Amino acid sequence: MRIKGKITHWNGQKGYGFITPSKGEKQVFVHISSFKTRQPAPRINQLVGFSLSKDKQGRPCAVNVVRSGEQTPKMIKGGNSSWSFKSIALLVVVIIIAAALAYSKYDKSRSGPVMPFKASNPSSSISKPPASFSCDGRTHCSHMTSCAEAKFFIQNCPNTKMDGDGDGVPCESQWCKH
Repeated sequence: MRIKGKITHWNGQKGYGFITPSKGEKQVFVHISSFKTRQPAPRINQLVGFSLSKDKQGRPCAVNVVRSGEQTPKMIKGGNSSWSFKSIALLVVVIIIAAALAYSKYDKSRSGPVMPFKASNPSSSISKPPASFSCDGRTHCSHMTSCAEAKFFIQNCPNTKMDGDGDGVPCESQWCKH
């Protein structure tokens, strides 16, 4: 509900004052941030319209203050925030999309690039790779399904992390047990 009144006290240095409602009710505190526009500065005896709210301590205060001749702002009910429901919804959608894109990029970077098989040394001890194995970006023992697959990857694929002790035998605790 909009209330009409006039500014009866204003402290320009501190940016606050009081409005006396037209119906003779008790003065209401008003802060400069509650005005639709802050310039020109509010003046004593200036006619205004406002909505009644409460501050953090539960005291009555004026919000959505409009000087005589200005249009009433469209605000979220019960507050002096200029955020509309549509702008909040749009912000949430943008945040969700950004998070999805960031996660997608992170997930792709975890698995590494998918690389076709290409022997680094043609005279390698493995003359022809088994048809079911190819360098597809997997680098850890937890990605393997057998000792043969782990050996193929460690001998033919870049950036593998399957030989922790450097003895040339991959995945000793999972697949290639002695």
